[in-house]
Amino acid sequence: METPALLAVPKAGVKDEMGFIGGFNDVEAEAKANNMRNAELLAHRQAHARPIAERFEIWLAEHIDDLLDTNPVRKAMKYYINHWPALTRFLSDPEVELDNNWSERVLRKVALLRNNSMYAGGIEGAVRLCTLLTLINTCRLIGVDPYQYLVWAMTRAFPTAATAGWLQSTSPPPRTRPLCRQ
Repeated sequence: METPALLAVPKAGVKDEMGFIGGFNDVEAEAKANNMRNAELLAHRQAHARPIAERFEIWLAEHIDDLLDTNPVRKAMKYYINHWPALTRFLSDPEVELDNNWSERVLRKVALLRNNSMYAGGIEGAVRLCTLLTLINTCRLIGVDPYQYLVWAMTRAFPTAATAGWLQSTSPPPRTRPLCRQ
């Protein structure tokens, strides 16, 4: 008995798709292990990741019609095709990361906090909470101690007699400046 075409195992599958993505990750892992940056990183990506991207783009075009419109793999393939320039920008700019895992980790904290802060005292309280979380995460991201920065900022926003001497300076005190990255 022959299997109807709609039920047949498609040529395109998650395994193939993940192979290409795994290739990108391998190229980035090698670059990171060798501490590549700027022009060296760009040359490495051009030599190793661009051929993978070219094969992946061809594979997507060849196999998109193998799947039904409702298939989740086809939806992922359409996403790749529709967003190809943005997804491959890392091949032309060494400052662009392959993925956005760091932002996903930060947003995960916000999502976890959402349930715990449902009763922030209303919309104004929620806005203040989000502003504070943004400041804290930005400080962490650029290597500044969030507590020291908030002390510095609040003493300028709400000056007192005890902090009058600090107000003469317009730049943050040295202990709150970001650490230099090399």
